Amino acid sequence: MTESTAVSGLRSAATDIANFFGKKGFDNTMFDKARNQTLTNIETMLEPNMKVSNLRIETNITKDLYLINVYGTLLEKKIPQQNI
Repeated sequence: MTESTAVSGLRSAATDIANFFGKKGFDNTMFDKARNQTLTNIETMLEPNMKVSNLRIETNITKDLYLINVYGTLLEKKIPQQNI
């Protein structure tokens, strides 16, 4: 699953100024939003008999874009067949 969030020029400029003065700026809120949206999308796709194992999150952060890649192993519980 992949999710991307664009960073506006104003937000980027404000973050650069805040970082210059030693503050954290606005980077975390947009990153958190993209990550949480990706995980929510995965959760809505899963059925009750499914789960994801070895979940990994990769990020690619540029000045204008946050790209979040989440991947893992999808496990599905097998229901035994009954002989009739």
